[in-house]
Amino acid sequence: SCGLVQLDNELVPYYKDVIRATSVSEEMKFFRLDQFHRFILENELWSKKVLEVGCGKGDYLSIMKEAGADAYGIEHCPTSAFCCNDKGLNVQSGYIDKASYKLNEAPFDAFFIMNFFEHLPNPNTTLECLSNNITEEAVGIIEVPNFDMMLSNNLFSEFIPDHIFYFTEKTLRSTVERAGFEVISCDSIWNDYILSVTVKKKKKIERLDLSEFYKKFYT
Repeated sequence: SCGLVQLDNELVPYYKDVIRATSVSEEMKFFRLDQFHRFILENELWSKKVLEVGCGKGDYLSIMKEAGADAYGIEHCPTSAFCCNDKGLNVQSGYIDKASYKLNEAPFDAFFIMNFFEHLPNPNTTLECLSNNITEEAVGIIEVPNFDMMLSNNLFSEFIPDHIFYFTEKTLRSTVERAGFEVISCDSIWNDYILSVTVKKKKKIERLDLSEFYKKFYT
């Protein structure tokens, strides 16, 4: 009833692993470096701890580190995690499958999930875990394929078994807001193929103890 499209198929055997092209193009490297620079500057994240969920072999993690963050990652595939560590990147081998999952080096000041969120069978659990492992002032970037663009251009060939969820701007906003995050911005990028949402952790509302007030009021 929320409008989110979910494929009803068996999970692919490698759904926990991030598999990207053998290398990131120079155009994409330049784009990401500029994007991460602005993210760090706008949120005062210079030398602060930033986590990538599903970092693969560290292509984007390396760019985030180059942009000035203290970059960390988590990746399920042991071979990819080893590859990251071999490059000098601080990457934990693991997979977030429950809200109580403890991340090494937590709490983090920021996080980012780059075209991996749509692969997660339980994205709400991942967001809840992140909320438990980041600071109260933390921000994040989540990027997914742009289902709005796919619909408008009839790109049905973009339906693949790897992607469990297909997010429009509306359903992506709804998903992160339900999980306790506030949307700072939501943009269509990379020739409209990607939806990029920047979020921050919602402030906790402290409940007032009104017991003494009611006692005085009713006596």
